Amino acid sequence: MTISFNNGSSSSCNSCSGIQSLVINNAGHLIVTYDDGLIQDLGLVVGADGTNFYPNEMGFVVPDSTFDLDKPLGWTYLSLVQPVSLYFKTNAANESTATWVSAPFGQGPKGDTGEPFEIDSQGTTLPTTNLTDNYTFYNTVDGKIYIYDLATTSWSNYQFRGIQGLQGKFIIDFQGDEFPDITNLDSGYTFYETDTGYLYYVKVDINGQKSWSQGILFRGPKGEEGEPGLKGDPGSDANNIYAIKNVIDTSYENALLVIGKVPAGYLVTRIEVTIQNAYSAPVTDLEVRFGGTAQSEIDGTVIAPFDYFDINTPQKYIVDEVNHEISDKEEILSCIFNESVNNSPVGLMTIICTIAKQLEITPISDNI
Repeated sequence: MTISFNNGSSSSCNSCSGIQSLVINNAGHLIVTYDDGLIQDLGLVVGADGTNFYPNEMGFVVPDSTFDLDKPLGWTYLSLVQPVSLYFKTNAANESTATWVSAPFGQGPKGDTGEPFEIDSQGTTLPTTNLTDNYTFYNTVDGKIYIYDLATTSWSNYQFRGIQGLQGKFIIDFQGDEFPDITNLDSGYTFYETDTGYLYYVKVDINGQKSWSQGILFRGPKGEEGEPGLKGDPGSDANNIYAIKNVIDTSYENALLVIGKVPAGYLVTRIEVTIQNAYSAPVTDLEVRFGGTAQSEIDGTVIAPFDYFDINTPQKYIVDEVNHEISDKEEILSCIFNESVNNSPVGLMTIICTIAKQLEITPISDNI
């Protein structure tokens, strides 16, 4: 697909005048209207079959006459400021001003062009001095953007990113059937409720108030006591279940990333993959495996293959897998991409693997 601007031509229009408008229709096709009234369909650019098209850059900026002056004619920028729009540069690089045409990226009419979004300050506590109307503050703890209203001297807010998750590899601090007193517990303190199988952690809001997080299911609730037969689970200590968390962006040069280790006798029972920012081609595939060595992509046991994930779409996956053998030695836990992740200009994902120790079930003697 070739698109030219400034009284140029498209791949099939040799006498067209300048571009009047660009629209991506409901079928995902890019429709161009020229100044002389000619309307042309430039083909599919959105959807599973539109893989020939990728924006050169994306971010939270609305392009104006000063934006990306050094970019060449036809440069594309995907603005994530609502309404999301795709911008095409219509003049050559290094001119005194930049000119753009845009198309709504998705359904619905095009909204008014917004101003570039800027955050005035960030931190953990709302500022109290030098405030102006529409002053913006990013809270690094709860992930919210706060906007100051000078007339009412109050703040409004909206969620800019998800609430901060569990931090790194962790050990359960306490378990039982009753919650401990939260008063003197630190942020991130974990409690495993043995009756329900849920894990909770302490979170602290912007005002310093502590509360328990929503429960994260680690196993099903405890069943009723059965008849004598197989010996039941004698109980476990806090080391029998833990999680490995890794945040992966586009800064890595390798296609194989070691994200942790699985001790002997443990099993990967759950994999959570959250694609916050989608990756772009040629980085398209991800698998999770353990075993083997960090230098080889062919050794080891695959526990979540390539076709489980679509890392080019922002979404969350939960994979419960127990169909692999328990190792008798410590194993490497790794993520494998089809390409080095730094080949994509964008992309951010969080991977949390739950590891559980497998206990033997011993038959009870008939004489007991």
